[in-house]
Amino acid sequence: MIGLGQARSGFRLGPLATPAWTTALSERTVLVVSMLLLLAQELVFGVYTVDDAFISFRYARNLASGLGLVFNPGERVEGYTNFLWTVLMSGGYWLGFDLVIFAKLVGIAASLGIVYLLCKLGTLIRPSSAPAGSRTLAGLLLAANGAFATAAITGLETSLFTLLITAGAYFYLRQSVSLEVRAVPWRSCNRTCAGDRRGFGSRGGLVRQQASLEKRYSQHHSDKAGRLSVHAGDLSAICFALSAMTRPEGVVVFAFGLLFLLVSHRFRLSALTTCARWLGIFAAIFLPYYLWRFSYYGYPFPNTYYAKTGAGLGQYVKGLLDLGLFSSTYYAFLFPPALLVLMRRGAPVVTRFLSVIGVLYLVIIFLGTLSPTYLAFLFVVALLILIRYTGAGRLMYPAGLILLYVGINVYEGGDWIPFFRMLVPVLPLYCLVLQEAAVRAWSLAEARLSRERGHPDRRRVEGAAFSSGRLSWARPSMVYQTVRQTNLSDIRPWIGWGLVIALVLAMLWPSVGMWGKLRNDAIGYAQAHQTLGRWMAVNARGPIALMDIGLIGYISNLAIIDISGLTDLHVAHAPGGLIDKKFDLAYVLERDPEYFVLTSTTDFVAVGGKPTDFPIDRRIYEDERFTGSYRHLFTLDEGWRERGRGYFLAVFGRR
Repeated sequence: MIGLGQARSGFRLGPLATPAWTTALSERTVLVVSMLLLLAQELVFGVYTVDDAFISFRYARNLASGLGLVFNPGERVEGYTNFLWTVLMSGGYWLGFDLVIFAKLVGIAASLGIVYLLCKLGTLIRPSSAPAGSRTLAGLLLAANGAFATAAITGLETSLFTLLITAGAYFYLRQSVSLEVRAVPWRSCNRTCAGDRRGFGSRGGLVRQQASLEKRYSQHHSDKAGRLSVHAGDLSAICFALSAMTRPEGVVVFAFGLLFLLVSHRFRLSALTTCARWLGIFAAIFLPYYLWRFSYYGYPFPNTYYAKTGAGLGQYVKGLLDLGLFSSTYYAFLFPPALLVLMRRGAPVVTRFLSVIGVLYLVIIFLGTLSPTYLAFLFVVALLILIRYTGAGRLMYPAGLILLYVGINVYEGGDWIPFFRMLVPVLPLYCLVLQEAAVRAWSLAEARLSRERGHPDRRRVEGAAFSSGRLSWARPSMVYQTVRQTNLSDIRPWIGWGLVIALVLAMLWPSVGMWGKLRNDAIGYAQAHQTLGRWMAVNARGPIALMDIGLIGYISNLAIIDISGLTDLHVAHAPGGLIDKKFDLAYVLERDPEYFVLTSTTDFVAVGGKPTDFPIDRRIYEDERFTGSYRHLFTLDEGWRERGRGYFLAVFGRR
């Protein structure tokens, strides 16, 4: 519990607070509940497998079959950004597993590992003597997040990458001396050393004094609390190297860790030595892989990078929109920052709490009418508030990593895959920061009640009776007497866990809409993509030109001309962004595709229109060379409708 002096001056310094209500459940109980909640969501969402997953599956199948790490045999194009995942899938295929089931099992296992690691991270951030509830709230919040659960069952590498990033952050925080060491006040050293009879007032004495403080700090804290550990640092470098082999963003995450370590330790010799060792381990793992892939594919970046970038300002706006949609979906992320501001100054706690709840709902309703770009800005502001008011040095690294990754997502333009796949890797760290925000806000509220009501062990809550059904019928005088005799310690656990349950339910609420969307997409894939893939496997012999290359390409196993550019060098390096590459149709026609599959959100052939929402398909359809050589055969409908639009695959064959 934080002291009254700390409550007046804030909680940027001093020990981390521990609310009494968090003693109710053991760490193991909360962990088991979190994992069961996560598994329940994953089982519900498990019917869905994203189309892009089958691109990696086809690479994996070709590798296991001896054709090399290629999409089309003989064409060395790096149309994937998940090398480690693809190799893992190749091993599963070689062992005889169904790749869809195998990918989901690996993703689910990785997600459970993340929840466990997040509880371990909570132990690092909070004292080991703190009750379990204050260390495992982050895992419970993460397990309730539908976007995190969805990422585990899509068939892509997101959960594995998130596991490696979270593990790297865990070992990083273990191996790094906490920022309290960096913040050793030199003026305190001056005061201490000035009175030292052994002459420590000299500059050399200051150095020895600081070294002594650091040594005592390291000896005082166990490994669980963040002691400098060479072995943990090695494991951190290994995890980040593996993450860089899973997704290219892992390199940026590793570079941020190096820079943060150097800056936070003011480029001291010990930090330079640690970074050199860390860099050596990372390079020993990542550099051979990078040299191989550069010699194999011939480009410094994956082909998907060239295919997805190049849209300029529109690309960044799209990234902001994706971030804003994330903020508008998970309003729960805005509550802890608001509570921290609420409890910071001034009015009685109960009044301020009720006021902020009402204001937040009004803000939510208002923001629902605004562009998601404003919500993206609000997300960053909320995170900055968390950093400002939580104030623990050991939270600065995860908070900085979150901001960095948000910037990466904006630069890359987000992603078309449902439910914020590109933001999932830092969700565990964000939930960790949220945990500290929520716990500190509650602790500050308790401190204020203690100050307002007198003795901390006999705090009265005026108005508690009105929340109790058994007193709602009582006369005012009886209610008043009952309230005066109410001890806050009797109802505090119920209030605390009630707020936690409310926060978890707010996290779970978007999952209701997710279920409908994922179910419709899964049915649509079965009705359109699977059907067309099987038809192509029987009726087609030559190459197929299309945009949705995943499931159709995997089932048909035919040569594919990717008009979006993910697995095609020429299209990827053409001007324009994803689904808007401006290449000459002659390049595709020279390869003589047997069929074209054009994608649209309307049945454009039936209504005599043009493909909608996909510029590449529209330009092909409007080209006279295409209409003169190909005719419409049939159209497949995924079957779902959203705001009057659906998803249609129009098949064209040679005349």
